[in-house]
Amino acid sequence: MGIAVAVPLVLAPLAIGTVHLGTRMVVFGLSCLALLVALLERARARRHVQLPPVVYAMALAVAATALQLIPLPASLLAILSPATADLVGERAHAVSLDPAATMGELAKLSAYLAFFLAVSIYATRSTKRRTLLLVVVSTAVLVAAIGFIQAALGSDKVLFFYKPKGEWATWVRGTFVNPNHFGAVMALAAPIALAWGLAEPRWRWPALGAALVLDAAVVMALGRVSIVSAAAGQLLLLLLLWRRGKTRGLWLGATLVLAAVAVVVVIGRSRLEGQVTVTMQEVEDLPRRQAKLQVWAHAVPLLGQFPWTGVGRGAFEPAYQRVSPMGGSLRFEWVENAYLEAPIDWGIPVAAGLYALAAWAFVRLVRRRSIDEPLAAGALAGTVALAIHELGDFAIEIPGVALPGLAVLATLYRAREDNDAARVRMRRIACALPLVLALPMLDEARSRTAEEDGAAVAALARNPLVPPAELVATAEAAHRRHPADAYIPTVVAERLVADKPGDALGWINLAMARNPAHPIPHLMAAELLARSGRKSQALVEYRLAAEGAPDPRTLVFPRVRAHYPAVEDLIAATPADRRGLGLLAKWLGSISASDAERVYEKLVEVDPQDARALRALVALALQRKDAGAAGRRLRALLAVDTGQSSLRMAARERLLADDLPAAMRLAEGSTDRSADAFELELSLADAQSRAGATAAARARLDRLLGWGLDRAQRARLHEVRAENERRAGNEHQYRWELNEGARWRKP
Repeated sequence: MGIAVAVPLVLAPLAIGTVHLGTRMVVFGLSCLALLVALLERARARRHVQLPPVVYAMALAVAATALQLIPLPASLLAILSPATADLVGERAHAVSLDPAATMGELAKLSAYLAFFLAVSIYATRSTKRRTLLLVVVSTAVLVAAIGFIQAALGSDKVLFFYKPKGEWATWVRGTFVNPNHFGAVMALAAPIALAWGLAEPRWRWPALGAALVLDAAVVMALGRVSIVSAAAGQLLLLLLLWRRGKTRGLWLGATLVLAAVAVVVVIGRSRLEGQVTVTMQEVEDLPRRQAKLQVWAHAVPLLGQFPWTGVGRGAFEPAYQRVSPMGGSLRFEWVENAYLEAPIDWGIPVAAGLYALAAWAFVRLVRRRSIDEPLAAGALAGTVALAIHELGDFAIEIPGVALPGLAVLATLYRAREDNDAARVRMRRIACALPLVLALPMLDEARSRTAEEDGAAVAALARNPLVPPAELVATAEAAHRRHPADAYIPTVVAERLVADKPGDALGWINLAMARNPAHPIPHLMAAELLARSGRKSQALVEYRLAAEGAPDPRTLVFPRVRAHYPAVEDLIAATPADRRGLGLLAKWLGSISASDAERVYEKLVEVDPQDARALRALVALALQRKDAGAAGRRLRALLAVDTGQSSLRMAARERLLADDLPAAMRLAEGSTDRSADAFELELSLADAQSRAGATAAARARLDRLLGWGLDRAQRARLHEVRAENERRAGNEHQYRWELNEGARWRKP
């Protein structure tokens, strides 16, 4: 039985975290096989099976997920989940918004339950619990070592052959696609290794060496939630050991953790500095800068829309698109907070049941004082670290993280010593349980996911030889399987807009209802309305498209201008906020300065404190040499911003007003050596030269030689110096400066 349990436990993290369908089928099948072996062994020995309290929570999750797949009559569905009924229409449907994804989740949760039952049956003796913990720590160290080797060789491929679709700004990620999941395994295993090293002298240095490796790996993954959870887990371990009077080696443990962090900081200072800078910027404005906090806030309305039955396990992505303002630019498969995910997926009643069962299991664990032993304390600390990690990630959704976590959790419940544990008499029929738990896995293998159906429909839509009728028939079948998916109606509408505009409107409306923030459906609607002469409605749809577009300057504004070139129409088609109007003004800056100025004026009406818009208005007034307008707008700018950039504009305004002394006073004391500051210095020197102060101009220009100038700036400097020498009557120096300018102009 030990081998049957160890194989999926080791394979799950090593098989790229078991995120692909093929490896999922293998690991899930091995988990069910491990349970079958464990049950057969118990049956032969004619012994009871004792169930840890956690089994009840896992069984509830499996049962609730299975119930979400049962097709319900439209009338009953409208009572239990009105939001789902609105999406699917007057037909029978399951409460899940995406039954295929929910079936995949049922397969995963069934495999988790099978594996946990198997390891719980196996871990009835202390020697077997130690073996499980040793396997978890050894596997984590192996994964970390693979990550170190990949980083040392500069490979961006997992296991040197798999190139992930997405990239993370990470240093080490081991055998996982997502470095946060790698960090979760390190955070789980590090307290166990540390406890082993502190408690058992015979294993001290190998175990402490493993802890050092794991701590270094979690820092090098550059995942903030992983670092916090790993630190919290090891701090909890040291506190538990101290409270139990096991103080020997505590200073050694604390020193080891700090040493691991110090080594990584010294080696990877440049990488860590960037992460620290990003973190500090996010802390300054958490609600606006931290994407996860935004996702959580935007996902909360789903609790009100699907309070009783949830959106369906695995169906968070299509549900979230309906409420997210970022639906046009970002996709989220999970809310990245396990404690918020539960009520969204299963509904509030089931989530409350899960929370209650988890609390009961934890109380049972603490009351039985099974954490008095150092290794048990390490296992508890690792489990708590993983629980903290799930406050900001979805690592347990990955079998490569969940299976080691379940193995560690199983070692905390000593069924043989728990008189209150439920005991199930073994009968032959019980051996059918692994087969029952394996059934969802078979259905998942043949189910078509929304991504697969979407890719098939998109391929048909791109093929001009496929008639619209065939495309629509295929899309309707796919839409029935995935009624909440927005991608399928979007690609159908894109094709029909060109071939059969009248038939496209229904698909456009379907796409809008499922992802209101996505710009493409609104853009298609706007184009159809513009062609039919319905200007006011078209401008509304263009504005909605611009709100959801990652960059409306390329996707929306050119289309609006093709139909309605007037600047007031462009403003009407733009969201009346700083982002929308700011992007429109920048886009118009290269097309029409007067139109850009009108948009900046509108932006200042929306936000009179917008320093960027005020600077742009001053710059436009200076560009057209309108001293009066420049002065008025400069006064408004200096009322809200007196930074170096604004003061340089003030100096330019004074130059335009022929007030050289005031311009020079404004430029005094500046330490800025930017390109803008360089150009201002050239302008001041030229003004001094024109006023006859050629010596003062020469001195100002000489100071610029000490700046770090590029070739173009060197050429500009020599050209201005040449003009100053011409005015001073130094013909020879004038020609030399011209020649130097020409030399620096050459590539």
